[in-house]
Amino acid sequence: MYQEQFLRKLKWVLIFLCMILLIGKHLKRNMKFWVYLIGGVMSLIVGYLLFIINQQPTLPPFQDGSILSPSSGYIGGIRHHSNGRVSIMFNLSFMSNHVQYIPYPGEIISDTYHPSIYGRPRRMFTLHPTLFPNFEESIRDNEQYRTILKTYKGNIHITRIAGLVAPRVYSYINEADKVKQGDVMGLILFSSMVLLDLPKMTTLRIKEGDTVVAGETIIGSL
Repeated sequence: MYQEQFLRKLKWVLIFLCMILLIGKHLKRNMKFWVYLIGGVMSLIVGYLLFIINQQPTLPPFQDGSILSPSSGYIGGIRHHSNGRVSIMFNLSFMSNHVQYIPYPGEIISDTYHPSIYGRPRRMFTLHPTLFPNFEESIRDNEQYRTILKTYKGNIHITRIAGLVAPRVYSYINEADKVKQGDVMGLILFSSMVLLDLPKMTTLRIKEGDTVVAGETIIGSL
C-alpha cells in the first residue's frame, strides 16, 4: 500500500466506524441492528476501495533492459506476432491491485481515451461469460485508455480496459511526460483487463497462466 497514505486512510475508516457506533448508541434496539449492519457493510466496501485495489508495490531496483509488470493478475494469453512483437493479456481479479505502473522508462507520446461502444445495461449484464460467447473479445470494446510509450528500444503499447461491475478507467499521465519505470499510470475500478504490446526481440520470463504483481514482477527484458 502507499505507506505515506496508509495512516491517513486508516484514520478516515476509524472515524467512520466511531460515528456509526455513536449514532447506534442513541437508537432503539431494533434500529441498532440495521445501523450496525449498514455501517459494517459500508466499512468493508471503504476498506476494499482504500486498501485492496490501491496497493503500493515494492519496486525492484531498476536493471537496464528489465520490463516491469504494469498490472497485477494472471497472464490470460501471450501472442507472438509475425513482425516480432509480443502481446500479453493481463486478467485482473476482484482482489487484484487495480493500479497500473509504467513498465519501462521513456516518454508518453500518446494517451487516448476511448469510451465503451456498449450502453451500460448491456455492458453490465449481456457481456457476461455465461451469456456472451465472445466475452474476452467483447470486453475489449469497453471504456479504455490506449497509451504509447516511446523507449530507446521501440514503442510499448499499453491498453487499460474497464471491467463490467463499475466500468471506469482513470489516467494519471499526459502526453509528452517523461516517465520512469514504476511511475503510476492510472487506476481501473474493479475487475478488468490490461493489454501490453512489446517491441520485437523481447525476452519473456513469464508464461500463460502465471500470476504477476503490478510494480514488482519482472516479466521480461529488452
